Amino acid sequence: MRCYPYECNKCRKEWDVYKPLADIDRKEVCLCCGSDDTIRRIALTNFFGADDWDKAEYNPAFGKVIRNRKHRDAEAKARGMIEIGNEKTEDIHKSADKTLNDNRDAAYAALDKEDIRIG
Repeated sequence: MRCYPYECNKCRKEWDVYKPLADIDRKEVCLCCGSDDTIRRIALTNFFGADDWDKAEYNPAFGKVIRNRKHRDAEAKARGMIEIGNEKTEDIHKSADKTLNDNRDAAYAALDKEDIRIG
């Protein structure tokens, strides 16, 4: 059995599922919120090695032979899979900044709600 990473589109929770290749297309339910709006995430390294784009090879993530990058991308899209590990650094920073700002704003809102005075 292989390990497949999943992410919930509703609550953004991530988890791993061990399942046989025969069940690769089985939809998973979020362990946190119970939503069935989940996506299997596969890293680029699970598809091919960095220099293997000139030859076709069997790919266990898809259960078939993948000919090239274009074929791989089409198979991933057809299965609702997304590529991880190649995110742009600025996108990661923007996401982290938004989370930090949202958390800060929520903390200030809680303080305002409790009418706590500092000083």
